Amino acid sequence: MKYKIYVAGWYFEEYESFYQSMLPLKDHVIVGSHRKIPDNVSSIYKSKFYENIGGGIGLYEQLRLDDEFSEINEQDFVIFMHDDAKILRLDFPEKLFEILQTKKCAGNSIENPLYHDFKDIEAGEEYAKGDWFQKAKSIPDFKWKVVDGRCFAIKTEILREINGLEDMYWGTDHRTTNYSLRLFSAKLACYYGTESVDYISDKWLVSDYIIEDVGDNPNRSKNKGVSAFLSKIKKKIMSKIKKD
Repeated sequence: MKYKIYVAGWYFEEYESFYQSMLPLKDHVIVGSHRKIPDNVSSIYKSKFYENIGGGIGLYEQLRLDDEFSEINEQDFVIFMHDDAKILRLDFPEKLFEILQTKKCAGNSIENPLYHDFKDIEAGEEYAKGDWFQKAKSIPDFKWKVVDGRCFAIKTEILREINGLEDMYWGTDHRTTNYSLRLFSAKLACYYGTESVDYISDKWLVSDYIIEDVGDNPNRSKNKGVSAFLSKIKKKIMSKIKKD
C-alpha cells in the first residue's frame, strides 16, 4: 500500500496537536499552504508555500501538479486533508484504502447535504474542465454524492483519468472552493456513477478515525470556537455593566 497525504496547512488554534499526532506518518506527509508555514512544521515535514490561486481545492491541485512532488505518480492512492483535524486513529489510511478496493473515492465523513445537483452550481459551465460537464448536464435528474474536501482519498489512476480536481478561482469568495468541490464530485459521478464514492462515517465532520474542522465543529464535546466567541461577548457585557 503506497500513498501520500497532502495536507492543506491553515495553522489554526490546535494545529500543533495535529502535526504532533501525524509524526508516525511523517514520511507520507507533504504540507502545502497559502500561508506562511510555521518553522515547527517546515522543520519536520516536507512542505511548500503557494500563491492562492484556487482556494483549498486549488491548493490540492498545486501540490498534485508540482514536479517537486512527482512521487504521487508512484502511489496507489493519495489522501487530501486539512490540518484543522483531530486524529483519533493512525490507521485511517488503511481504512480509506479498504473503501477504495470497491470505490473510486473515499471520504472520512459525509457532506451535508449528501446529494447535490446542478441547481447548486451557478455558472459552472464557465469553469468546468473538459466536456464531461455538458454530458452530465444532459443526464435527466443527474445527482451526485459530494466529497467533503476536509479529508478524502482517491486512487492515483483515477486522478489521472479525470484530469485532476476541478479547481476554480473567482477572487477571495470562499464559495468558490465549495463550487470546485461540487464540480469535482459531479465529475466523479459522471465518469463512474453516483455510488462510486463512499465514506468511513455516516455523520458529518466526524468518524471513529478523524474529527474534522475542530475549531468550529458542532460534533465536538467542547467547541472551542463557540466557547471563545461566547467568552468575548460575556466580557463585553460585563465591561458595559461596570461602566454603567
